[in-house]
Amino acid sequence: MKRRAPALVVVCCLWLAAFAAAAADKPEHKSEPAAPPLPGRAETHHTIALPTGPLEYRAIAETIGLTDRKGEPSAAIYTISYLAAPPAGTPRPVAFVFNGGPGAASVFLHLGALGPRILETPPTGAVPAPPLHLVDNPETWLRFADLVFVDPVGTGFSRGEGKGDNPDKPFWNVRADID
Repeated sequence: MKRRAPALVVVCCLWLAAFAAAAADKPEHKSEPAAPPLPGRAETHHTIALPTGPLEYRAIAETIGLTDRKGEPSAAIYTISYLAAPPAGTPRPVAFVFNGGPGAASVFLHLGALGPRILETPPTGAVPAPPLHLVDNPETWLRFADLVFVDPVGTGFSRGEGKGDNPDKPFWNVRADID
């Protein structure tokens, strides 16, 4: 075995060199095909059972287009909103819920904690086994505020738009959040 190790190392090095040479002949980055358009606005009506009684609400999924200072499209932000029907003349606060990004869509807060329906989990809190089920969330923040779950650019269905290899990248910094 000791005599074969140097031969194996040489073969691996030759293979890596051949792979690197083949990769050098190809362009560095091919442009990805354009992503399909996001679905349009959808609205549904629901009722959940809370300890205080039933709560009626609307669920709205939509994409909001952003433009830059020149008016060119810069991003498509995907949101899911839950709006309860308050008594007439009663204002309701709105909570905008972001989980983070890139890489973490609002789904974790949406279906794990704050939304009107959440993923049913075992009493141990372990990841549930399929089939997965949604259940009414008695602790939903919808009891006291309308909810707008926002996926930052690069998460969920939200994405940057424009030219360049990665149109999401300009949104992945603190300055972009401020802008």
